[in-house]
Amino acid sequence: MRRRGSALISALALLALATLVGAGSLYQISVWHADYVAQLAKEDQATREAFNHWKRLPLP
Repeated sequence: MRRRGSALISALALLALATLVGAGSLYQISVWHADYVAQLAKEDQATREAFNHWKRLPLP
């Protein structure tokens, strides 16, 4: 019975560790995604500003 209880505790500890690692990975992925979206927004804004500047240039 002791061996069975010990195996159960080990399995629960392993499950808890796997859950924490998985949650950490999902958090990291969400942080990377947020950084990527922020970078796209900056590039989009820069493109819009460059296009608006180009539109204001006089025609030859």
